[in-house]
Amino acid sequence: MSVSTKVQAQASELAGKDIHGPRNEYLFASADMPLDCICVESLLNDKRDVPTVNCLLNVCCTTVPAAILLHALHVDSHALGLLYFILNYAVFLQRFLLTLHFTEHRKLFRPEYKWLNLIAPYVLSPLYGVPSGAYRLHHVVMHHIEDNKQGWDLSATEGFQRDSVSSFLGYWLRFLAISGVELPLYAIRRGRYSEAATAACSMAVGWTLTALLWRRCAVATLYSLVLPYVVSSLALMFGNWSQHIFVDPNNPR
Repeated sequence: MSVSTKVQAQASELAGKDIHGPRNEYLFASADMPLDCICVESLLNDKRDVPTVNCLLNVCCTTVPAAILLHALHVDSHALGLLYFILNYAVFLQRFLLTLHFTEHRKLFRPEYKWLNLIAPYVLSPLYGVPSGAYRLHHVVMHHIEDNKQGWDLSATEGFQRDSVSSFLGYWLRFLAISGVELPLYAIRRGRYSEAATAACSMAVGWTLTALLWRRCAVATLYSLVLPYVVSSLALMFGNWSQHIFVDPNNPR
């Protein structure tokens, strides 16, 4: 057997293990739910993406009702709020962010059900610290195209001292404070006017809703929307920063 044939066989075996092996993307499958009366596979561009749908269904059946209850019951207990936050992040943060990343690069649902593709980036993402409607423009459009280029990629690290804790804090706090303004402006500079309008409007609606919910029940809003934004932005920015810490000074990209 040639080397190339052997490599192809190993790759095929690995792919088979991934497809048929135990799944970690979700806690319970759609087949275990009453929703299974709807053929989930018929909604998808690729039937192999059923585990991704299961993750979204898990969030909709657990995190969403829990967050609603926090607000409906006017929970003012920091202990309860923190418990919700810890459980939600421990169980679903990694699963959801990977799902969001995957489904924004590659649409999950078929064109006739395309409205379902809006659920993760517009409805669920704020529960994991990602502003409504911001992820695709920030990550798929800006970050992948501009590739850490200073002046264009808003998450670029080139202008910072990358072995400095204080520089990282400045990098993160800048993102935390003004990314919601800079992102639509970036899209305008690149002539992506509809994407700029969509991101600006969705983020404005999201933050307005957050402010209104804060006035109604500050504790519930803190743990369901505000703290997730702070923690997730820190984690995501540190992840990007870490990828660019070790650089050749003569070839910083």
